Amino acid sequence: MALVTGGATGIGAATVKALTADNLTVALSYSSSADAATELAEQLKSNGARVEIFKADLTKPGQAEDLVSQVKSKLGGIDILINNAGFMSDASIIKMSDQLWDEAINLNLT
Repeated sequence: MALVTGGATGIGAATVKALTADNLTVALSYSSSADAATELAEQLKSNGARVEIFKADLTKPGQAEDLVSQVKSKLGGIDILINNAGFMSDASIIKMSDQLWDEAINLNLT
């Protein structure tokens, strides 16, 4: 069983597709792309894949732990973890607010 954070779009979605193509059960987590996550999960399930979606804002304290607990409760143990969640800002570092900087560092590096 694999958990893919940031699995609704882009590289994360491609990773989810590849893992389900190899017959792995996948827990797909997303923060703000609910429609994309739902659409991807429905598409994959229609082809026989085992995929479940979970909402988690990994920039918020405790949400990573809650995500793992929910996934383990619903799907069992986690064998593979793909930490794909991340975000970019189009602001230069000099113009970036302290809050935005902290969010980027907290999500992308920790």
